[in-house]
Amino acid sequence: MLKRYHLLVCFIFILSACREDQKHVDKLFQVSAESLAAAAVMKAQQLEFVEARIAEITEVPFRAEKFKPIEISIKRIATFTNAASQQVKVLGELLTTENHADPGRTTVTSDWAKLAGTLYTQLSRFRDSVFSVDWPLRTEFSRDFPLFGAGLDSMIKSADDLSDLLQSVTYPAAGSFLSNVQFNILNAGWKCATYCLESIAYHDGCDSGPNLIIAQNPQVVLPDASITIGFGVGIFPYRNRYKMEVAVNDSPFKPLQNGIENIVVKAERKAGHYKVPMVIKYVDQDGKRQEIRKVVEYTVVDTLCGAGF
Repeated sequence: MLKRYHLLVCFIFILSACREDQKHVDKLFQVSAESLAAAAVMKAQQLEFVEARIAEITEVPFRAEKFKPIEISIKRIATFTNAASQQVKVLGELLTTENHADPGRTTVTSDWAKLAGTLYTQLSRFRDSVFSVDWPLRTEFSRDFPLFGAGLDSMIKSADDLSDLLQSVTYPAAGSFLSNVQFNILNAGWKCATYCLESIAYHDGCDSGPNLIIAQNPQVVLPDASITIGFGVGIFPYRNRYKMEVAVNDSPFKPLQNGIENIVVKAERKAGHYKVPMVIKYVDQDGKRQEIRKVVEYTVVDTLCGAGF
């Protein structure tokens, strides 16, 4: 009998330790949820600032017509973002109501987990809606648009996957998960809206495509001399949004990463006037591949004195 008593005491101690550990874990989840909620509020304010900034820009009469399309894009992104954020907020309110209805219960019900699974479809639509606002957004953020988190997005491929993941999790864990999702939504919306706002600085509100700019030094050279040719675009691209490539003298195309590049061409050996053909390829605002062709000219002389220098 005494032996059984000692076994019971050991079991109670183990159970108590497990409960204490769970309390610590729940506390960590609560702190995480609070921090993420505060960060989400900041992102929401930043998104509002972007909206306010573009509204301020379009208040100027001569800018209104030029920048109105960008303002419309930003407002659409904000609308989609706020709607998705509200869906998460509603789930959080239902989670709180469920928890208060049965204080003795520590894990979410199957009904709530199933309802939360619908977030997969809703947030997938949110992402597609944002990408439909402006075609470069999909190119820029298709790999940088986490919904549930970088580690979870690869695991969750359907509403059932999400429901299964949330089955029987504790209320603090579920709350932390929702706070994380809400932060991801607001952060993604803010980044996309900021991208649209920054495009004003890069293309002055006119997205008709880049113009090739070429400069060379020198233009009159001795035989076999080196000629430096700088080439770039009149509109410096944000993260190479136009997917530009440049080819010189029928050479393979070279990606234009920084808006401007330099190459060195060796002059001909014989005196005379020569031309260097250049081609730039890019993706226009409609997503179509385009080309611009230019020619660089230079003169080879026997002596620079003979050229009047």
